[in-house]
Amino acid sequence: MWIWGQSVFNMPRLLITNRGEIAKRIHSAAQALDFEVHLVYEPGDTHHLDSNVSCHLIDDYLDQEAILELANKYRIDFIHPGYGYL
Repeated sequence: MWIWGQSVFNMPRLLITNRGEIAKRIHSAAQALDFEVHLVYEPGDTHHLDSNVSCHLIDDYLDQEAILELANKYRIDFIHPGYGYL
């Protein structure tokens, strides 16, 4: 179990469902908090954050079922939509 400010037994997992500069900023903040970061991308996307991120292909950023399926498959604790999709 992960407890804020204490030893990390299981790192919390964060799925970022945004791209570009917003995703980079969220990624930086999540790394500072010792989160395991996962990122989704569409087929046309060519820019990924870096090799330290688990990237997952989806057909559309607005495909809620695909995002939730990924979250369940990889046991994601938190989903961050960035902004603009709310």
